[in-house]
Amino acid sequence: MKGQRGKTPRKKFAFTGTSVTEPVEVYCRIKPADDSNNVCLKSVGDNQVQLMIAADGSRNAQPREFLYTFQQVFDEASTQKEVFDVVALPLVEDLIAGRNTLLFTYGVTGSGKTYTMTGNPVDQGILPRCLDVIFNTIENHQAKKYVFEPNNQNGFRVQSEADAMAKLQADIMPCPSVVPKTPKKDRCEFLKNPRLQDKTRVEGVSNQFLYAVFVSYVEVYNNAVYDLLEELTSDPIIGYKAQQTKTIREDCSKMMYIHECKEVEVKNPDEAFNVIYQGQNRRRVARTALNESSSRSHSVFNIRIVQGPVDQSGEEVMHEANSICIGQLSLVDLAGSERTVRTKNMGEQLREASNINNTLMTLRNCIDILRENQKFGSSRIVPYRDSKLTHLFKSYLEGDGKIRMVVCVNPAANEVGETLHVMKFAEITQEVTIQRIEGRFQEVPETPNGKLYPNLEEFRSDTGSDGTTSSHSTTVPVPLYDLGPQFPNMELVHPSDDSTLKELHRFLGIRLEKRQRCIEVAQQKCDDFRSLLLKVEKENSYLPVLEKEVFNLRRENSNLKQDNLNINKELKELQQELRALSSKLRSSERQLQEKNSLIREARDEKSQLRSDYEIRIQQNEQKFRQQEHDRQKLEQKCRTYLQEKDRKLNILKNLVNEHSSESSTSTTPSVTPKPTRKLRTFTTPAPYTAPRPDPAPRKPVTRLVAARSLHNLDQISSSSSKKDPAPPPPPPNPRHRRSKSSSAADTWLEHKSQDHEELGTLFQPKLKKKRSVTRLTEKDTKEVSKYCLNHQELGSDGEMRTKLYKGNVLPTVTGGCTMVFNEVEMVKRGNPGNGKKRHSPPQQHTRHGSDWTDTNIRCGYAIDGHKRSKPSQM
Repeated sequence: MKGQRGKTPRKKFAFTGTSVTEPVEVYCRIKPADDSNNVCLKSVGDNQVQLMIAADGSRNAQPREFLYTFQQVFDEASTQKEVFDVVALPLVEDLIAGRNTLLFTYGVTGSGKTYTMTGNPVDQGILPRCLDVIFNTIENHQAKKYVFEPNNQNGFRVQSEADAMAKLQADIMPCPSVVPKTPKKDRCEFLKNPRLQDKTRVEGVSNQFLYAVFVSYVEVYNNAVYDLLEELTSDPIIGYKAQQTKTIREDCSKMMYIHECKEVEVKNPDEAFNVIYQGQNRRRVARTALNESSSRSHSVFNIRIVQGPVDQSGEEVMHEANSICIGQLSLVDLAGSERTVRTKNMGEQLREASNINNTLMTLRNCIDILRENQKFGSSRIVPYRDSKLTHLFKSYLEGDGKIRMVVCVNPAANEVGETLHVMKFAEITQEVTIQRIEGRFQEVPETPNGKLYPNLEEFRSDTGSDGTTSSHSTTVPVPLYDLGPQFPNMELVHPSDDSTLKELHRFLGIRLEKRQRCIEVAQQKCDDFRSLLLKVEKENSYLPVLEKEVFNLRRENSNLKQDNLNINKELKELQQELRALSSKLRSSERQLQEKNSLIREARDEKSQLRSDYEIRIQQNEQKFRQQEHDRQKLEQKCRTYLQEKDRKLNILKNLVNEHSSESSTSTTPSVTPKPTRKLRTFTTPAPYTAPRPDPAPRKPVTRLVAARSLHNLDQISSSSSKKDPAPPPPPPNPRHRRSKSSSAADTWLEHKSQDHEELGTLFQPKLKKKRSVTRLTEKDTKEVSKYCLNHQELGSDGEMRTKLYKGNVLPTVTGGCTMVFNEVEMVKRGNPGNGKKRHSPPQQHTRHGSDWTDTNIRCGYAIDGHKRSKPSQM
């Protein structure tokens, strides 16, 4: 039979009214808090919650409170039954009526989403209760298995009863397969433990339809879709192969579906729970710092109910593919949003958390853009394809079905940040409205004559009691289990009453026709039964062979069981030995780790000591180098100072000699020498020696005038030494006079050395307006007119004396200034001695004819320390 897409409620139902919109219904469920005194959220009434944010440590921080409104709020005392009756039971009614519905749980990790969706055997969640209510409702209206078969294009096709029976037998007695299937595990937790079934039923089931339930289980992991019910293929070398990702496609009715996703037909809740358990064993879960079993993927459990009208016999489904109706309920358990700082995720778990947060952010962006388009009338493109989850539910968000969301929150105070984001998302989601078409779920599948009927009563009113239609010539077949209504009135009240006979004749003809039709149907059923019986007898002929094979298989099975027991016994012994060796190995490793830790500590301590010693040596060497550098620097400074002193003394010496030579060469006959001053000298008691030869004629030593400036002193030094003559300084203006009204008039610049010592003498230089400096700069000479160099030196008698070199500050032609020295004053203090002044007899004039003697000779005699026996004449 050619497979075709069944008639879905979205496209095949008639449009009977204008489109209306309804908001997305959002419910809130509060998880019981571990500490009731430390909570940040509480319920206020039946549909409001209050979020309390404490003040942080920042300045001017104040506690804040927010109030959020929901469709209904379930507090900590709410049961799973109450949540199901309010949230999911209306969705099950829509599913039975052929509508598409979507329910998903949203919240942070550890807020109770999986518990709300699944629960446990004693307190079941939404998913098990939905299955219980569905099978309670369609218990006596289920079609035979394999009558409806998926066509891999999001649709179903109807098979004959014989084809369905053949497939059922092949399923019961499968042929041996070369490729092994996925090994089965233990039974589902809901089947191993006694559970409390939900006895609720819903209305809306018609006797004119047969129903079949199909389930599928997929997950969105790292933004890729995987089928949790897919049988894993095996390779003899590499073993079981990894799961293949699935693609999302769009069918002819513009609905999104997962291509090549396995859909399993179930006939009772136990079969459905086995499918759920098989999918949950493959679902990715991991342990984090906040949750022992945290979902690492978004799971989607789809329940699809296919309903088709019965044929004229009332036992089979009509074979017209365009007469079936499909409803779908999608239950989505979203993975919780996570913060890496709190969950301490690393490696693969960090990548999983990133993909989870990206998917949830894409869902929020889609909701935001939908709300913006509806509120402001914009036409922004909704990014459904940015995530596999939003791409899969694109048709729901665009208006094909009802959407409900359960927001699960943890009221603990340390979850206030994540809870605030969840509340904001829920508030935005409630503002989104979904466009739906009223009345499109009121149609029923087509009848054999091609006409659509809204309900069974209209179908019966359109057909007569005799099985004919009132508006069409084609008769509509009626059930063939009776020959028609009761006989009409056959009483003849008049001999010419022909109408009664004609009515009786017509009634009998219809009855004979129905009888013939019943005979044909019975004959057809007999032929079908005979062919089926022959087929069964043919299969029974192979029964002895099959029994022999079963006997051999059982014997082989018993041998394998015995071998398995022996192997298990040996395995247990080996496991015990392995545990003992493992314990010994762990003890040895622990001892080795302890010794290694001691060695590492000793090595670290040794390296630390070595590094400390090296650092100390480096510090000492650096200190010694610094001291040596300071010593060398001090020596250089002293050497420079001494050289400068020697240079100045040489300059003075040369200057004295030059003046002496000039005085001797510049004598004139008109000048008479002044009378010489009588000097007294002290001689030693050594024996008398002849006088030394007369030196060259001496000239009177004139008084030493002060140098005009330090620059002139350097010039004299350079000219006397005749080494590297420097360019002459710019000439000063000797006639320069400062205004008396200026601020620089009679202002002295006193220049002292840094180690200047106050002598405490009574005679002190008196400078009215002065400025004292220790280091002379160009800036200091701008606003002064006079200069005083205060110089201290140690005299020959061991006393400190102060010399004051005075001069004028004159500007130069180049814009600078120079100091021209005028005179030198000296302040000296000495020891008064023994109070008696020595006198010496007057000396005779020497042959030199002068009262001045050579300086070197006078100094030599002055410092002579021998005793004098008697005065001698020089």
